Amino acid sequence: SNTTNYTYNGDGDKITSSDLFGNTQHFDYYPDITYSTPNITGLPNPNVAKKFHLVKKISFSFGSFSGTADYTYTFDLYDRIATEKAVASDGSTVTKTYTYF
Repeated sequence: SNTTNYTYNGDGDKITSSDLFGNTQHFDYYPDITYSTPNITGLPNPNVAKKFHLVKKISFSFGSFSGTADYTYTFDLYDRIATEKAVASDGSTVTKTYTYF
């Protein structure tokens, strides 16, 4: 069995995670960019009113594999995230595109 431990900063942002296998992650955030979950129809979401800092960089170590991922964002006319792009230290890139109805 594995247990993962988390630490948070004073703003409630997760700053580290670590597990019994020695896997670790460290999170850095944009201090001046906060984001609220869009209010959509459906079940009530308690996180709608809470503003989260957006991740700027994740540093990670999983066994012998370690690296970083740098994050950037674009926003639509309503200040909702339009794209989230992560560029890893090995050069790989992942881009998420968000569509709102």
